[in-house]
Amino acid sequence: MVEQICREVGFAEEEISKLVLAVDEALTNVIRHGYEGQGGKPIELVFEPEPEASRGGLEIRIRDYGRQADLEAICGRSLDDVRPGGLGVHLIESAMDEVEYSHPPGGGMQLRLRKYLRVDGA
Repeated sequence: MVEQICREVGFAEEEISKLVLAVDEALTNVIRHGYEGQGGKPIELVFEPEPEASRGGLEIRIRDYGRQADLEAICGRSLDDVRPGGLGVHLIESAMDEVEYSHPPGGGMQLRLRKYLRVDGA
């Protein structure tokens, strides 16, 4: 689904692969950390074309109702720390132009991801 939406928005194949990976990592983090591995819990995904016409692109919002994380503690592990797992935040941040975590009303977490087709000045 993510791949198809990104293709319709107009992203190149290389960017589509990065976007799919970023969303996959974000959903994995929701299941693993927010819902502590419990299945059958709600996750909302919203895809909206970037409204700023000069840039084009996509905004993706991922919303859960699980355990809230400390917003200050969300950060990618150093790439020098070589071991399995734990690179999801780094992968998300490297794939996207903007990444914002928040505590929405009603509990849980919301992740807002933005990827532009064109960078200002390009």
